[in-house]
Amino acid sequence: MTNRERPNGNLAVLLCALSFATGLGLSERMEHRLNSAYLGLRLADVLHLPSEEREAIFYGALLKDVGCTACSAVFSAFFPDDELVPRSDFGLVDPTRLTDIIAWLSRNMPVDSQLPGRISRLLSFLVQCGPVVKEVMRGHCEIAELFARRLGFPEYVQRTLRFQLERWDGKGLAYGLKGSAVPLAARILHAALTLELAYGFGGPAAARALAREQRGARLDPEVVDAFLTLEQQADFWQTLEHESAESVILAMQPPSSADRMMADQIEVVCEALADFVDIKTYDSWNHSRIVAEVAVGMGSYLGLWGGLNRPGCDAQRSCMTLGMWQSLSASWKRGTADQRVNGNIIASIPITLSGC
Repeated sequence: MTNRERPNGNLAVLLCALSFATGLGLSERMEHRLNSAYLGLRLADVLHLPSEEREAIFYGALLKDVGCTACSAVFSAFFPDDELVPRSDFGLVDPTRLTDIIAWLSRNMPVDSQLPGRISRLLSFLVQCGPVVKEVMRGHCEIAELFARRLGFPEYVQRTLRFQLERWDGKGLAYGLKGSAVPLAARILHAALTLELAYGFGGPAAARALAREQRGARLDPEVVDAFLTLEQQADFWQTLEHESAESVILAMQPPSSADRMMADQIEVVCEALADFVDIKTYDSWNHSRIVAEVAVGMGSYLGLWGGLNRPGCDAQRSCMTLGMWQSLSASWKRGTADQRVNGNIIASIPITLSGC
C-alpha cells in the first residue's frame, strides 16, 4: 500500500462507527462497509484513479447504507418479528429476476399463524414489484446522498452515492443508467460492496466466482478484471483477516474537504447522525433533539459546561428492526434499554467526538 497524505480530522473514524451501527441494523458483519472501502481503494490503485475518485469511493463505502431505514417498512411487512435475518443475504439477490426474489422469500418467510397474511402481502408485492423495488432502491441512494451533502462532502461524493446501485448492463432499478454513463467511482463502489458481501458469505472463492459470473452484467468488465488480478496478491485478503484491519484501512483514508471542515462543525455532524437515527419511525422523529434540549436545560440550571449543547445520538435505535421499535415504542420508556450496543459503537469514537 502506498503512503498518502492523511487528513487532520476524525470524520472517517466517526463515520466508521456509524457504519458499524448500520451493519448491525442490516444484520450484516459490522465491518462490511469498511472492508468495502478497502476493496474500492485497492481497485482505485490498480486503475490509477485521482484523489477525487478515491475520496468518493472511500467515503461512499462508509455512507452507502446510511439510508437503510428506507427499506425497513418493506421488509417489516413480510417479517414483522425480525426483518434483519432474511435481509442479510438480500444484497446478493438479483432484483431484476422475479424468480430470484420469489426463491429468496420462500427461503426466509417463516411458516406460522401469520403465513396467510404474508402470502396475501406477497401477492400484492408481486403485482407492484417493479415500482416498489424502484422506489425503495432510489430512496436508499437518495438518503445517503442527502446525508453526504449535509456533512459537506463534494458533489462527486454525493453523485457516487446516488448511483451506487447502478449496473453495468443498465438493469439497475434505481435510475437505470448503463455502462460508462454510470460514474466510474460508483461502478467501483458497487463492485466493492457486492464482492465484499460475497466474501463475507463464502470467502475469497465466493467473491472470485461472483466476479466472473457478473462480469459485463452487474459489474463493469474492466473493474472485474482489475479485481481478479488484484485478489491474487498474497496480502490482499490477509489485510481483512488481520486483527488490526480497522486501523490499517482507516490509515488509507483520502483527504476530504468535509474532514477538514469537521473541527469547526462537530455539532453539525452530531445533528446529522441524530436525525439519521430518528428517521426509523414517525414516533421517534426529533427524539434526539428533544433529549438534547432537555439535557441543555438541565445543564444550564446546574451551571454545567456549555458543551452539553449537542444532540444526543442513540446508536442502539439504528440497530433495531422497524418491527421491534414499533412494538417497543408503545410500552417501553426510551432510555431504559440495554446500552451495550451503544457502548460498543461509541467506544470506537475518539473522546473528542464522544459528545455526539
